[in-house]
Amino acid sequence: MKKTVLVIIGIMIFGMNIFAQNKDFNETTPEKRAQIHTQWMEKTLVLNSKQVEQVKPINLRFAKEMEKIKLEDKSKIQKLKAVREIDELRISEFKSILTPTQLDTYNDKKKELFKMVRQKGEFK
Repeated sequence: MKKTVLVIIGIMIFGMNIFAQNKDFNETTPEKRAQIHTQWMEKTLVLNSKQVEQVKPINLRFAKEMEKIKLEDKSKIQKLKAVREIDELRISEFKSILTPTQLDTYNDKKKELFKMVRQKGEFK
């Protein structure tokens, strides 16, 4: 169950390349995960320096919330619901920072990762 939740967290947070390249991603600190996510966003979405500075605290807050969820003694369904809720909040914050094209790319990459994980059978 923990592995499935961690996979879902990875899906909710990162694009395919970062998730695939960081096998020990879920073993890192929230600060490190936020840094990796911000770097991925900067590279993949071609963020400018102002955007990078704006997404950093959002990613850090999100990573810390995800850590709390990961450690909670709740069912998988409850954890998934909590992940979705905070991801929706994060996306709503991104809407005021990212261009529509960047936001579309972000969402497309997230969908690609979700599809890839489903095909591998890691998430059912």
